[in-house]
Amino acid sequence: MSFQFRDLHPLVAIGTATDRYAGWVGQIYTPGRYAGHITRRTHEVGGRPFVEEVLPVGSVEEYFEHFGVLELDATFYRPLLDEHLHPTETFHLLRTYADHLKKGDRVILHSGIYGTVQSVDSDSLQIRIAENVKIKIAKNAVAGLANDEAAAS
Repeated sequence: MSFQFRDLHPLVAIGTATDRYAGWVGQIYTPGRYAGHITRRTHEVGGRPFVEEVLPVGSVEEYFEHFGVLELDATFYRPLLDEHLHPTETFHLLRTYADHLKKGDRVILHSGIYGTVQSVDSDSLQIRIAENVKIKIAKNAVAGLANDEAAAS
């Protein structure tokens, strides 16, 4: 299943900050694909418990079949290293998202540079940023996936 947004300018990308929302199973995510891998987190809202069901990070691959942008908003407010300079949970979350990048994905770097992934190593990517111009970058330099129009130029 693929969604088309009528009359959307080619340089406008739609996305959300709720890529792991289990409520989208059957709408965005394939029913049964994540069975047994959905976790539950309990929060308190207005003094009452609220249970949130969350898909595994790997669901991001299916998410990008429908959306061109993912906002990882929590990562902007949480440190990547703790007071002892050890990686935090947020660091590991971003690393897990980066592990799902694959050859051909179009990305935007924190520096604003667009490119296309050419190869993936454990800690780095080789991306093509222009005709016959490839650079090696750290995976954590990727700000997100870019839409096809912006990255193709």
